[in-house]
Formats: sequence, C-alpha cells, structure tokens
Amino acid sequence: MHATQFLRNPAAATPQGLIVLTGGERYLKQRCLEILRAAVLGAGDESSIGETRFNRKELEWKDVRDELHTVSMFTTQRLVVVEEADDFITKYRSQLEEFADSPTRRSVLVLDANTWRKNTRLAKKIDESGLELECSELKGKQVAGWLTAEAKSRFERRLPSDAATLMTELAGTNLGLLNQELEKLVNYVGDRETITSEDVT
Repeated sequence: MHATQFLRNPAAATPQGLIVLTGGERYLKQRCLEILRAAVLGAGDESSIGETRFNRKELEWKDVRDELHTVSMFTTQRLVVVEEADDFITKYRSQLEEFADSPTRRSVLVLDANTWRKNTRLAKKIDESGLELECSELKGKQVAGWLTAEAKSRFERRLPSDAATLMTELAGTNLGLLNQELEKLVNYVGDRETITSEDVT
C-alpha cells in the first residue's frame, strides 16, 4: 500500500506484528510513523514511553527481540523502530520471517528501509500478516494530488488542483517544505474554507 493511501484512511490498515516503511520520501515516513505511534501507543506525552528506536549500524537481532518482549510497568503496548534497516533485514532475514509468522501480541516492529524486494519470502509473509507502506517519492501530478488531499484531511480546507499545481511550481516538490507552505496558507486564509491560486501567490 502506498503511504498516501494509508494516510488518507489509516483505520483501513491495522498496525500489528511487522511493518515495513520502504522508499526514500522522508516526510511520508515521518507521517506514517506518527499515525502508527498513535494507533499502537495512543496519543499524548506518555506515548513515547512504549517506543524504542534503534539507528545504529551494528544492531543485533537479540537487542530488537529483547525490546519486543520487554513488558513495561507504564504501558501495555510496545513500538520498536529500526531505522536504516536495509543491512539489518539482509542479516536477520530468517529471524524476521519467524517473527512475521509468530509476532508478539503486544509489540509492533517497524523496519525503515530504503530498498525492498517484493519477491522475497519475508515480503510475502508481511503481505499476509503485516503491513508494507511504500514511501516512494511523488512525481508530477501526484504531488498536487497529495497537497489537495492533505489540505482536506489535515486542515479541513479545499485546495483546488490549479492552486496545488501553482504551489508545486513555486515551492518545488519537497513534501516537508510543501507541508510548511500549506500550514502558512491555512493560517493566512483563517476560517475561509477554500485556498485559492491568489492566496498562493
């Protein structure tokens, strides 16, 4: 499933077991992780108590496994995130396949990878029981479409396609930057429901 589809309707996919964020669009990965964190751990300041992040190169499977099985006094759910997980996936593919077959009930493992081979046994297991979110770079009209959907879902504003296209022409296609510009426009128009091309310029 592409991340944009997941972000439009996160309730359609239940985060459980093993989740892989693939591709190089950093902003989409951050947004997906925010939604997953809220779904697994709940909203609020205490939600970070149940989250562990690994971002070191020399990561061992036993460290991740131990975190997945650790019970906390403060939370019943765990979210374990392995950043830059390409080497980790290659090195511990068989252990990840076993985990995909029998995940822990109270823990979710998120692997953040740049590349992902869909023809592997691990990918097929995740298709069956986990979740793969493709966070690939958006191109051309996809960016304007994303802006229109983002304006509606996050800010309850209407952004016509001509205004969205103009935003991409003026600000480029970096989703993080476009999100900032969209926030500025929402503040600028106030209570008005529609953001026009004139507002963009």
